[in-house]
Amino acid sequence: MKSWKWLIFAAAFAVLLAAAWIIWQRPQPVNMAADVPAETLLYLEADDLPQILTALTETGAWRDIAPRYGLDKDYGKFSWFSQAMASANLGSTASIVVGRAQIAVALMGIGTADAGESLKIRPQFAVVIETKSSRAGGFVENEIGAFARRQFGAVRVEKKETGNAAWTIFRSVADERNLFAAVIGTTVILGNDETAVQACLDVKNGQRKSLADDQNLARMSVNTDRETAFAFGFVTPEGIKQLSNVGAVMAAGQISEDPRAMSLLAQSLPPFVQKSVTAIGWTARRGLDSNIEDRYFVQMPPDLVARLREPLAEQERDNSTIAQLLPANLHSLTIYNLKNPQFAWRGVIFAMTTKLDAFSAAAFSQAAGGLLAPYGIEHADDFLSQTGGALATVQLSTDEDATIAVAGVKDAAALNKSLRAESDKKSDLVNNFLLIGSEESLQICRAAREQNQTFQTQPIWTRFNDTKPTQSGTFVRTLTRDEETPVRFVRLFAKNKNAAETAVQPSEPAPDWFWTISETGLVRDGAERRTLSPFGLIGTLATSFAEK
Repeated sequence: MKSWKWLIFAAAFAVLLAAAWIIWQRPQPVNMAADVPAETLLYLEADDLPQILTALTETGAWRDIAPRYGLDKDYGKFSWFSQAMASANLGSTASIVVGRAQIAVALMGIGTADAGESLKIRPQFAVVIETKSSRAGGFVENEIGAFARRQFGAVRVEKKETGNAAWTIFRSVADERNLFAAVIGTTVILGNDETAVQACLDVKNGQRKSLADDQNLARMSVNTDRETAFAFGFVTPEGIKQLSNVGAVMAAGQISEDPRAMSLLAQSLPPFVQKSVTAIGWTARRGLDSNIEDRYFVQMPPDLVARLREPLAEQERDNSTIAQLLPANLHSLTIYNLKNPQFAWRGVIFAMTTKLDAFSAAAFSQAAGGLLAPYGIEHADDFLSQTGGALATVQLSTDEDATIAVAGVKDAAALNKSLRAESDKKSDLVNNFLLIGSEESLQICRAAREQNQTFQTQPIWTRFNDTKPTQSGTFVRTLTRDEETPVRFVRLFAKNKNAAETAVQPSEPAPDWFWTISETGLVRDGAERRTLSPFGLIGTLATSFAEK
Protein backbone atom coordinates (compact mmCIF):
# COMPACT_ATOMS: atom_id res chain seq x y z
CA MET A 1 0.00 0.00 0.00
CA LYS A 2 2.82 2.31 0.90
CA SER A 3 4.43 1.71 -2.48
CA TRP A 4 1.25 2.93 -4.20
CA LYS A 5 1.36 6.12 -2.17
CA TRP A 6 4.95 6.66 -3.20
CA LEU A 7 4.05 6.06 -6.84
CA ILE A 8 1.19 8.57 -6.64
CA PHE A 9 3.45 11.06 -4.91
CA ALA A 10 6.19 10.56 -7.54
CA ALA A 11 3.70 10.95 -10.38
CA ALA A 12 2.26 14.14 -8.85
CA PHE A 13 5.76 15.49 -8.30
CA ALA A 14 6.66 14.72 -11.93
CA VAL A 15 3.54 16.53 -13.14
CA LEU A 16 4.43 19.53 -10.97
CA LEU A 17 7.97 19.55 -12.35
CA ALA A 18 6.65 19.36 -15.92
CA ALA A 19 4.22 22.20 -15.24
CA ALA A 20 6.97 24.27 -13.66
CA TRP A 21 9.20 23.58 -16.67
CA ILE A 22 6.49 24.67 -19.12
CA ILE A 23 5.78 27.82 -17.11
CA TRP A 24 9.50 28.58 -16.86
CA GLN A 25 9.98 28.05 -20.61
CA ARG A 26 6.82 29.88 -21.63
CA PRO A 27 7.82 32.89 -23.77
CA GLN A 28 7.16 36.34 -22.33
CA PRO A 29 6.15 39.20 -24.63
CA VAL A 30 8.83 41.79 -25.37
CA ASN A 31 8.67 45.30 -26.78
CA MET A 32 9.96 44.79 -30.32
CA ALA A 33 10.22 48.54 -30.94
CA ALA A 34 13.10 48.51 -28.44
CA ASP A 35 15.14 46.49 -30.97
CA VAL A 36 14.96 48.88 -33.94
CA PRO A 37 16.58 52.33 -34.34
CA ALA A 38 14.72 55.54 -33.54
CA GLU A 39 15.33 56.77 -37.11
CA THR A 40 13.33 53.87 -38.59
CA LEU A 41 11.11 55.08 -41.44
CA LEU A 42 8.49 52.33 -41.38
CA TYR A 43 7.91 49.78 -38.63
CA LEU A 44 5.87 46.55 -38.78
CA GLU A 45 5.26 44.13 -35.94
CA ALA A 46 3.67 40.69 -35.51
CA ASP A 47 3.56 39.24 -32.00
CA ASP A 48 1.63 35.98 -32.42
CA LEU A 49 2.41 33.97 -35.55
CA PRO A 50 0.07 31.02 -34.72
CA GLN A 51 -2.83 33.46 -34.38
CA ILE A 52 -2.00 35.03 -37.75
CA LEU A 53 -1.67 31.67 -39.49
CA THR A 54 -4.97 30.49 -38.03
CA ALA A 55 -6.76 33.66 -39.15
CA LEU A 56 -5.37 33.38 -42.68
CA THR A 57 -6.23 29.69 -43.06
CA GLU A 58 -9.79 30.11 -41.81
CA THR A 59 -10.82 32.56 -44.54
CA GLY A 60 -13.28 31.56 -47.23
CA ALA A 61 -10.59 32.03 -49.87
CA TRP A 62 -8.26 29.54 -48.17
CA ARG A 63 -11.02 26.94 -47.78
CA ASP A 64 -11.89 27.29 -51.47
CA ILE A 65 -8.40 27.47 -52.98
CA ALA A 66 -6.30 25.21 -50.72
CA PRO A 67 -7.84 21.87 -51.86
CA ARG A 68 -6.81 22.65 -55.46
CA TYR A 69 -3.18 22.50 -54.34
CA GLY A 70 -3.51 19.46 -52.10
CA LEU A 71 -3.44 21.46 -48.87
CA ASP A 72 -5.33 20.17 -45.86
CA LYS A 73 -8.06 22.40 -44.45
CA ASP A 74 -6.18 22.48 -41.12
CA TYR A 75 -2.85 23.37 -42.74
CA GLY A 76 -0.92 25.95 -40.75
CA LYS A 77 -3.07 25.72 -37.65
CA PHE A 78 -1.33 25.23 -34.34
CA SER A 79 -3.10 22.65 -32.20
CA TRP A 80 -3.09 23.05 -28.43
CA PHE A 81 -0.48 20.28 -28.28
CA SER A 82 1.79 21.99 -30.82
CA GLN A 83 1.43 25.27 -28.98
CA ALA A 84 2.22 23.57 -25.66
CA MET A 85 5.30 21.93 -27.15
CA ALA A 86 6.51 25.25 -28.55
CA SER A 87 5.83 26.97 -25.23
CA ALA A 88 7.96 24.31 -23.54
CA ASN A 89 10.71 24.91 -26.13
CA LEU A 90 10.31 21.37 -27.44
CA GLY A 91 9.98 20.09 -31.01
CA SER A 92 11.56 21.05 -34.32
CA THR A 93 13.41 24.33 -34.64
CA ALA A 94 10.89 25.68 -37.17
CA SER A 95 7.85 24.85 -35.01
CA ILE A 96 9.48 26.31 -31.89
CA VAL A 97 10.31 29.60 -33.63
CA VAL A 98 6.86 29.89 -35.21
CA GLY A 99 5.18 29.12 -31.90
CA ARG A 100 7.29 31.47 -29.77
CA ALA A 101 8.66 34.25 -31.95
CA GLN A 102 7.82 37.91 -32.27
CA ILE A 103 8.81 39.66 -35.49
CA ALA A 104 9.51 43.29 -36.35
CA VAL A 105 10.39 44.78 -39.73
CA ALA A 106 12.21 48.13 -39.92
CA LEU A 107 12.57 50.08 -43.16
CA MET A 108 15.79 52.03 -42.68
CA GLY A 109 16.22 53.75 -46.02
CA ILE A 110 14.96 54.04 -49.59
CA GLY A 111 17.38 53.77 -52.45
CA THR A 112 16.30 54.71 -55.97
CA ALA A 113 17.79 54.15 -59.39
CA ASP A 114 16.78 55.14 -62.90
CA ALA A 115 15.45 52.10 -64.77
CA GLY A 116 14.65 53.62 -68.15
CA GLU A 117 11.07 54.86 -68.15
CA SER A 118 10.45 53.80 -64.55
CA LEU A 119 11.93 54.46 -61.13
CA LYS A 120 13.51 51.43 -59.45
CA ILE A 121 13.17 51.47 -55.67
CA ARG A 122 15.52 49.51 -53.43
CA PRO A 123 14.38 49.52 -49.81
CA GLN A 124 16.97 48.98 -47.09
CA PHE A 125 15.35 46.96 -44.32
CA ALA A 126 16.00 44.75 -41.34
CA VAL A 127 13.84 41.96 -39.93
CA VAL A 128 14.20 41.31 -36.20
CA ILE A 129 13.05 37.85 -35.06
CA GLU A 130 12.98 37.36 -31.31
CA THR A 131 12.97 33.55 -31.29
CA LYS A 132 12.95 33.25 -27.47
CA SER A 133 14.91 30.08 -28.01
CA SER A 134 18.53 28.92 -27.85
CA ARG A 135 18.07 27.53 -31.35
CA ALA A 136 18.41 30.91 -33.08
CA GLY A 137 21.66 29.85 -34.75
CA GLY A 138 20.14 26.63 -36.08
CA PHE A 139 17.18 28.60 -37.39
CA VAL A 140 19.53 30.74 -39.50
CA GLU A 141 21.48 27.74 -40.78
CA ASN A 142 18.44 25.71 -41.77
CA GLU A 143 15.36 27.87 -42.34
CA ILE A 144 16.98 31.14 -43.43
CA GLY A 145 19.51 29.24 -45.51
CA ALA A 146 16.72 27.35 -47.29
CA PHE A 147 14.86 30.60 -47.88
CA ALA A 148 17.95 32.25 -49.39
CA ARG A 149 18.43 29.32 -51.78
CA ARG A 150 14.79 29.47 -52.87
CA GLN A 151 15.14 33.16 -53.62
CA PHE A 152 18.64 33.31 -55.08
CA GLY A 153 19.28 29.82 -56.42
CA ALA A 154 22.96 29.00 -55.87
CA VAL A 155 24.46 30.93 -52.95
CA ARG A 156 27.89 31.53 -51.46
CA VAL A 157 27.88 31.44 -47.66
CA GLU A 158 30.24 33.58 -45.58
CA LYS A 159 30.59 33.70 -41.79
CA LYS A 160 32.11 36.24 -39.45
CA GLU A 161 31.86 37.49 -35.87
CA THR A 162 31.69 41.09 -34.69
CA GLY A 163 31.49 41.77 -30.98
CA ASN A 164 28.81 39.52 -29.53
CA ALA A 165 27.08 38.79 -32.86
CA ALA A 166 27.60 35.81 -35.18
CA TRP A 167 27.03 36.71 -38.83
CA THR A 168 26.00 34.49 -41.74
CA ILE A 169 25.93 36.11 -45.17
CA PHE A 170 24.18 34.47 -48.12
CA ARG A 171 25.39 35.92 -51.43
CA SER A 172 23.71 35.11 -54.72
CA VAL A 173 26.07 33.56 -57.26
CA ALA A 174 23.95 34.81 -60.18
CA ASP A 175 23.66 38.50 -59.27
CA GLU A 176 24.42 41.10 -56.59
CA ARG A 177 21.67 40.16 -54.14
CA ASN A 178 22.67 39.44 -50.54
CA LEU A 179 20.94 38.36 -47.36
CA PHE A 180 22.68 39.27 -44.12
CA ALA A 181 21.85 37.43 -40.88
CA ALA A 182 23.22 38.18 -37.44
CA VAL A 183 22.50 36.23 -34.25
CA ILE A 184 22.81 37.85 -30.85
CA GLY A 185 21.54 35.71 -27.98
CA THR A 186 18.05 34.52 -28.91
CA THR A 187 17.56 37.26 -31.51
CA VAL A 188 18.00 36.90 -35.26
CA ILE A 189 18.40 40.05 -37.34
CA LEU A 190 18.05 39.73 -41.12
CA GLY A 191 18.41 42.32 -43.85
CA ASN A 192 19.24 43.03 -47.46
CA ASP A 193 21.68 45.72 -46.32
CA GLU A 194 24.54 45.22 -43.87
CA THR A 195 24.25 48.71 -42.37
CA ALA A 196 20.56 48.13 -41.56
CA VAL A 197 21.39 44.92 -39.67
CA GLN A 198 24.27 46.64 -37.87
CA ALA A 199 21.98 49.50 -36.82
CA CYS A 200 19.68 47.03 -35.03
CA LEU A 201 22.69 45.36 -33.40
CA ASP A 202 23.79 48.76 -32.11
CA VAL A 203 20.35 49.23 -30.55
CA LYS A 204 20.54 45.79 -28.90
CA ASN A 205 23.94 46.72 -27.48
CA GLY A 206 22.72 50.06 -26.11
CA GLN A 207 24.83 52.08 -28.55
CA ARG A 208 21.90 53.60 -30.38
CA LYS A 209 18.51 55.02 -29.40
CA SER A 210 15.49 52.80 -30.11
CA LEU A 211 12.03 53.53 -31.51
CA ALA A 212 10.37 52.46 -28.26
CA ASP A 213 10.41 55.96 -26.77
CA ASP A 214 8.73 57.62 -29.79
CA GLN A 215 5.62 59.46 -28.57
CA ASN A 216 4.01 59.29 -32.01
CA LEU A 217 4.25 55.50 -31.84
CA ALA A 218 2.50 55.46 -28.46
CA ARG A 219 -0.26 57.73 -29.72
CA MET A 220 -0.74 55.67 -32.87
CA SER A 221 -1.09 52.50 -30.80
CA VAL A 222 -4.12 54.07 -29.12
CA ASN A 223 -5.65 55.51 -32.32
CA THR A 224 -5.45 52.16 -34.14
CA ASP A 225 -6.70 50.06 -31.20
CA ARG A 226 -3.48 48.08 -31.42
CA GLU A 227 -4.31 45.77 -28.52
CA THR A 228 -7.09 44.03 -30.49
CA ALA A 229 -4.97 43.48 -33.62
CA PHE A 230 -2.57 40.65 -34.49
CA ALA A 231 -0.28 42.90 -36.55
CA PHE A 232 0.68 46.57 -36.35
CA GLY A 233 2.49 49.06 -38.55
CA PHE A 234 3.71 52.63 -38.12
CA VAL A 235 5.20 55.23 -40.48
CA THR A 236 7.29 57.78 -38.61
CA PRO A 237 7.33 61.51 -39.46
CA GLU A 238 10.74 61.08 -41.10
CA GLY A 239 9.34 58.11 -43.00
CA ILE A 240 6.47 60.25 -44.26
CA LYS A 241 8.96 62.82 -45.49
CA GLN A 242 11.08 60.37 -47.45
CA LEU A 243 8.23 58.20 -48.71
CA SER A 244 6.29 61.25 -49.91
CA ASN A 245 9.22 62.36 -52.04
CA VAL A 246 9.41 58.98 -53.77
CA GLY A 247 5.66 58.37 -53.81
CA ALA A 248 4.82 61.76 -55.33
CA VAL A 249 6.60 60.90 -58.55
CA MET A 250 4.78 57.58 -58.81
CA ALA A 251 1.40 59.01 -57.76
CA ALA A 252 1.58 61.89 -60.23
CA GLY A 253 1.85 59.41 -63.09
CA GLN A 254 -1.19 57.50 -61.81
CA ILE A 255 -3.35 60.59 -61.26
CA SER A 256 -2.74 62.44 -64.51
CA GLU A 257 -1.42 61.72 -68.01
CA ASP A 258 -0.65 65.38 -68.73
CA PRO A 259 3.15 65.88 -68.40
CA ARG A 260 2.69 69.42 -67.10
CA ALA A 261 0.12 68.34 -64.52
CA MET A 262 2.36 65.44 -63.49
CA SER A 263 5.25 67.83 -62.92
CA LEU A 264 3.12 70.20 -60.86
CA LEU A 265 1.74 67.36 -58.75
CA ALA A 266 5.21 65.91 -58.17
CA GLN A 267 6.30 69.32 -56.86
CA SER A 268 3.27 70.12 -54.70
CA LEU A 269 2.35 66.71 -53.21
CA PRO A 270 5.45 66.19 -51.00
CA PRO A 271 5.17 69.51 -49.10
CA PHE A 272 1.44 68.97 -48.66
CA VAL A 273 1.85 65.43 -47.31
CA GLN A 274 4.66 66.49 -44.98
CA LYS A 275 2.60 69.34 -43.51
CA SER A 276 -0.75 67.58 -43.37
CA VAL A 277 0.17 64.05 -42.24
CA THR A 278 1.87 63.64 -38.87
CA ALA A 279 1.95 59.83 -38.77
CA ILE A 280 0.40 56.76 -40.38
CA GLY A 281 -0.66 53.57 -38.65
CA TRP A 282 -1.89 50.14 -39.76
CA THR A 283 -3.42 47.19 -37.98
CA ALA A 284 -4.68 43.78 -39.13
CA ARG A 285 -7.34 41.71 -37.40
CA ARG A 286 -10.10 39.22 -38.11
CA GLY A 287 -12.95 40.91 -39.98
CA LEU A 288 -16.48 40.13 -41.09
CA ASP A 289 -17.29 36.93 -43.00
CA SER A 290 -13.94 35.31 -42.12
CA ASN A 291 -12.00 37.99 -43.99
CA ILE A 292 -8.98 39.97 -42.84
CA GLU A 293 -9.60 43.58 -41.92
CA ASP A 294 -6.82 46.11 -42.48
CA ARG A 295 -7.15 49.54 -40.92
CA TYR A 296 -5.02 52.43 -42.14
CA PHE A 297 -5.07 55.52 -39.94
CA VAL A 298 -3.71 58.81 -41.28
CA GLN A 299 -3.08 61.18 -38.40
CA MET A 300 -3.53 64.85 -39.38
CA PRO A 301 -3.37 68.25 -37.65
CA PRO A 302 -6.67 69.14 -35.90
CA ASP A 303 -7.19 72.29 -37.99
CA LEU A 304 -7.02 70.31 -41.23
CA VAL A 305 -9.48 67.69 -39.98
CA ALA A 306 -11.86 70.49 -38.98
CA ARG A 307 -11.63 72.10 -42.44
CA LEU A 308 -12.35 68.79 -44.18
CA ARG A 309 -15.25 67.65 -42.02
CA GLU A 310 -17.99 69.81 -43.58
CA PRO A 311 -16.97 69.43 -47.27
CA LEU A 312 -16.65 65.66 -46.88
CA ALA A 313 -19.97 65.21 -45.11
CA GLU A 314 -21.48 61.90 -46.18
CA GLN A 315 -24.90 61.38 -47.74
CA GLU A 316 -26.39 57.90 -47.57
CA ARG A 317 -28.25 56.97 -50.76
CA ASP A 318 -29.34 53.87 -52.63
CA ASN A 319 -26.84 53.28 -55.43
CA SER A 320 -28.66 50.36 -57.05
CA THR A 321 -29.21 52.29 -60.28
CA ILE A 322 -25.46 52.63 -60.74
CA ALA A 323 -25.02 48.85 -60.51
CA GLN A 324 -27.71 48.40 -63.17
CA LEU A 325 -25.63 50.41 -65.66
CA LEU A 326 -22.37 48.44 -65.38
CA PRO A 327 -21.15 44.99 -66.53
CA ALA A 328 -21.05 42.09 -64.07
CA ASN A 329 -17.32 41.39 -64.45
CA LEU A 330 -15.94 44.87 -63.82
CA HIS A 331 -12.57 45.27 -62.08
CA SER A 332 -13.33 48.00 -59.54
CA LEU A 333 -16.12 50.36 -58.52
CA THR A 334 -15.72 53.41 -56.29
CA ILE A 335 -18.81 55.24 -55.03
CA TYR A 336 -18.54 58.71 -53.49
CA ASN A 337 -21.24 59.24 -50.88
CA LEU A 338 -20.92 63.01 -50.74
CA LYS A 339 -23.67 65.42 -49.77
CA ASN A 340 -22.44 67.97 -52.31
CA PRO A 341 -19.67 66.87 -54.75
CA GLN A 342 -18.86 70.41 -55.91
CA PHE A 343 -18.61 71.70 -52.34
CA ALA A 344 -16.43 68.71 -51.46
CA TRP A 345 -14.12 69.41 -54.41
CA ARG A 346 -13.70 73.06 -53.52
CA GLY A 347 -13.38 72.37 -49.80
CA VAL A 348 -10.69 69.73 -50.19
CA ILE A 349 -8.61 71.90 -52.52
CA PHE A 350 -8.93 74.87 -50.15
CA ALA A 351 -7.99 72.77 -47.12
CA MET A 352 -4.98 71.35 -48.90
CA THR A 353 -3.69 74.70 -50.16
CA THR A 354 -3.78 76.14 -46.62
CA LYS A 355 -0.95 73.73 -45.79
CA LEU A 356 1.22 74.90 -48.69
CA ASP A 357 3.33 77.94 -49.41
CA ALA A 358 2.19 80.33 -52.12
CA PHE A 359 4.13 78.66 -54.93
CA SER A 360 3.13 75.10 -54.00
CA ALA A 361 -0.50 76.15 -53.45
CA ALA A 362 -0.67 77.74 -56.89
CA ALA A 363 0.98 74.68 -58.47
CA PHE A 364 -1.40 72.30 -56.73
CA SER A 365 -4.53 74.33 -57.61
CA GLN A 366 -3.46 74.40 -61.24
CA ALA A 367 -2.67 70.70 -61.31
CA ALA A 368 -5.94 69.82 -59.53
CA GLY A 369 -7.89 71.18 -62.47
CA GLY A 370 -6.57 68.32 -64.59
CA LEU A 371 -7.21 65.48 -62.14
CA LEU A 372 -10.41 64.44 -63.92
CA ALA A 373 -8.87 64.70 -67.39
CA PRO A 374 -8.48 60.88 -67.69
CA TYR A 375 -12.30 60.75 -67.60
CA GLY A 376 -12.60 63.34 -70.38
CA ILE A 377 -13.67 66.11 -67.98
CA GLU A 378 -12.09 69.49 -68.77
CA HIS A 379 -13.72 71.70 -66.13
CA ALA A 380 -14.06 69.66 -62.92
CA ASP A 381 -15.83 72.37 -60.95
CA ASP A 382 -18.43 72.97 -63.70
CA PHE A 383 -18.95 69.23 -64.09
CA LEU A 384 -19.54 68.64 -60.39
CA SER A 385 -21.92 71.60 -60.14
CA GLN A 386 -24.29 69.82 -62.55
CA THR A 387 -24.23 66.38 -60.94
CA GLY A 388 -27.19 65.13 -58.99
CA GLY A 389 -25.13 63.96 -56.03
CA ALA A 390 -24.57 60.36 -57.10
CA LEU A 391 -21.01 59.91 -58.32
CA ALA A 392 -18.85 56.88 -59.13
CA THR A 393 -15.71 55.90 -60.99
CA VAL A 394 -15.28 52.48 -62.59
CA GLN A 395 -12.39 50.40 -63.90
CA LEU A 396 -13.77 47.79 -66.28
CA SER A 397 -10.47 45.90 -66.43
CA THR A 398 -6.84 46.31 -65.46
CA ASP A 399 -6.35 48.27 -68.69
CA GLU A 400 -5.73 51.91 -67.70
CA ASP A 401 -7.93 53.14 -70.57
CA ALA A 402 -10.96 51.10 -69.46
CA THR A 403 -12.23 53.80 -67.09
CA ILE A 404 -15.74 55.18 -66.77
CA ALA A 405 -17.17 58.04 -64.72
CA VAL A 406 -20.82 57.80 -63.67
CA ALA A 407 -22.72 60.86 -62.46
CA GLY A 408 -26.30 61.64 -61.62
CA VAL A 409 -27.59 64.44 -63.85
CA LYS A 410 -29.17 67.78 -63.03
CA ASP A 411 -28.70 69.34 -66.47
CA ALA A 412 -27.41 66.97 -69.16
CA ALA A 413 -26.63 69.75 -71.65
CA ALA A 414 -24.61 71.74 -69.11
CA LEU A 415 -22.87 68.58 -67.95
CA ASN A 416 -21.77 67.75 -71.51
CA LYS A 417 -20.32 71.24 -71.94
CA SER A 418 -17.84 70.54 -69.16
CA LEU A 419 -16.35 67.65 -71.14
CA ARG A 420 -13.19 68.09 -73.19
CA ALA A 421 -14.08 68.70 -76.82
CA GLU A 422 -10.86 67.15 -78.13
CA SER A 423 -11.07 64.11 -75.86
CA ASP A 424 -11.66 60.61 -77.22
CA LYS A 425 -14.19 60.05 -74.41
CA LYS A 426 -17.86 59.70 -75.27
CA SER A 427 -20.97 59.84 -73.11
CA ASP A 428 -24.24 57.94 -72.71
CA LEU A 429 -27.28 59.28 -70.87
CA VAL A 430 -29.18 56.42 -69.21
CA ASN A 431 -31.93 56.84 -66.60
CA ASN A 432 -30.72 60.33 -65.61
CA PHE A 433 -27.14 59.08 -65.26
CA LEU A 434 -24.30 60.16 -67.52
CA LEU A 435 -21.65 57.53 -68.32
CA ILE A 436 -18.37 58.93 -69.65
CA GLY A 437 -15.68 56.74 -71.18
CA SER A 438 -14.23 55.37 -74.38
CA GLU A 439 -16.64 54.12 -77.02
CA GLU A 440 -15.40 50.59 -76.40
CA SER A 441 -16.06 50.84 -72.66
CA LEU A 442 -19.52 52.31 -73.19
CA GLN A 443 -20.34 49.51 -75.64
CA ILE A 444 -19.42 46.92 -73.01
CA CYS A 445 -21.88 48.58 -70.62
CA ARG A 446 -24.62 48.69 -73.29
CA ALA A 447 -24.17 44.99 -74.05
CA ALA A 448 -24.35 44.11 -70.33
CA ARG A 449 -27.67 45.96 -69.98
CA GLU A 450 -29.12 44.35 -73.11
CA GLN A 451 -28.15 40.86 -71.93
CA ASN A 452 -29.17 41.52 -68.31
CA GLN A 453 -25.64 40.73 -67.11
CA THR A 454 -25.13 43.87 -65.07
CA PHE A 455 -23.22 44.25 -61.85
CA GLN A 456 -26.48 44.18 -59.90
CA THR A 457 -26.62 40.42 -60.60
CA GLN A 458 -23.38 39.83 -58.65
CA PRO A 459 -24.06 38.55 -55.11
CA ILE A 460 -21.27 40.78 -53.79
CA TRP A 461 -23.23 43.85 -54.87
CA THR A 462 -26.11 43.10 -52.51
CA ARG A 463 -23.69 42.59 -49.65
CA PHE A 464 -21.82 45.78 -50.53
CA ASN A 465 -24.88 47.98 -51.03
CA ASP A 466 -27.01 46.71 -48.16
CA THR A 467 -24.29 46.61 -45.49
CA LYS A 468 -23.95 49.86 -43.61
CA PRO A 469 -20.42 51.25 -43.34
CA THR A 470 -18.58 50.12 -40.22
CA GLN A 471 -17.65 53.69 -39.34
CA SER A 472 -19.44 57.02 -39.36
CA GLY A 473 -18.33 59.69 -41.80
CA THR A 474 -17.62 57.21 -44.61
CA PHE A 475 -17.61 59.22 -47.84
CA VAL A 476 -15.89 56.74 -50.19
CA ARG A 477 -16.57 53.02 -50.64
CA THR A 478 -14.75 50.78 -53.11
CA LEU A 479 -15.10 47.25 -54.46
CA THR A 480 -12.06 45.76 -56.20
CA ARG A 481 -11.89 42.39 -57.94
CA ASP A 482 -8.66 40.41 -57.58
CA GLU A 483 -8.66 36.65 -57.95
CA GLU A 484 -4.94 36.39 -58.68
CA THR A 485 -3.39 37.56 -55.40
CA PRO A 486 -5.33 35.11 -53.17
CA VAL A 487 -4.40 32.21 -55.45
CA ARG A 488 -0.73 33.23 -55.52
CA PHE A 489 -0.71 33.48 -51.73
CA VAL A 490 -2.08 29.96 -51.25
CA ARG A 491 0.39 28.63 -53.85
CA LEU A 492 3.26 29.77 -51.63
CA PHE A 493 2.46 26.88 -49.26
CA ALA A 494 1.77 24.20 -51.89
CA LYS A 495 4.17 21.46 -52.90
CA ASN A 496 2.48 21.13 -56.29
CA LYS A 497 2.67 24.65 -57.71
CA ASN A 498 1.18 23.55 -61.04
CA ALA A 499 -2.07 22.07 -59.76
CA ALA A 500 -5.04 22.59 -62.05
CA GLU A 501 -7.17 25.57 -61.16
CA THR A 502 -10.91 25.88 -61.66
CA ALA A 503 -11.51 29.16 -63.42
CA VAL A 504 -14.69 31.13 -62.81
CA GLN A 505 -16.50 31.67 -66.09
CA PRO A 506 -17.50 35.26 -66.98
CA SER A 507 -21.16 34.28 -66.95
CA GLU A 508 -20.92 32.87 -63.41
CA PRO A 509 -21.19 35.00 -60.28
CA ALA A 510 -17.73 35.55 -58.85
CA PRO A 511 -17.25 34.16 -55.32
CA ASP A 512 -17.04 36.70 -52.53
CA TRP A 513 -13.32 36.12 -52.02
CA PHE A 514 -12.66 37.65 -55.44
CA TRP A 515 -13.56 41.01 -53.95
CA THR A 516 -11.95 43.52 -51.62
CA ILE A 517 -14.22 46.06 -49.90
CA SER A 518 -12.75 49.35 -48.74
CA GLU A 519 -14.26 52.38 -47.06
CA THR A 520 -12.69 55.70 -46.17
CA GLY A 521 -13.93 58.31 -43.73
CA LEU A 522 -12.90 61.04 -41.33
CA VAL A 523 -12.40 60.19 -37.66
CA ARG A 524 -11.41 62.24 -34.65
CA ASP A 525 -7.70 62.77 -35.37
CA GLY A 526 -7.52 62.15 -39.09
CA ALA A 527 -8.75 59.81 -41.81
CA GLU A 528 -9.23 56.06 -41.62
CA ARG A 529 -9.47 53.48 -44.38
CA ARG A 530 -10.80 50.02 -43.61
CA THR A 531 -10.35 47.16 -46.03
CA LEU A 532 -11.86 43.66 -45.99
CA SER A 533 -10.03 41.15 -48.18
CA PRO A 534 -9.18 37.41 -48.23
CA PHE A 535 -5.65 37.70 -46.81
CA GLY A 536 -5.15 41.41 -46.19
CA LEU A 537 -1.95 43.37 -46.50
CA ILE A 538 -0.04 40.46 -44.92
CA GLY A 539 -0.97 38.21 -47.84
CA THR A 540 -0.07 40.88 -50.40
CA LEU A 541 3.32 41.55 -48.81
CA ALA A 542 4.11 37.85 -48.44
CA THR A 543 3.24 37.20 -52.07
CA SER A 544 5.20 40.17 -53.40
CA PHE A 545 8.26 39.42 -51.27
CA ALA A 546 8.33 35.69 -52.06
CA GLU A 547 8.00 36.23 -55.81
CA LYS A 548 10.94 38.65 -56.02
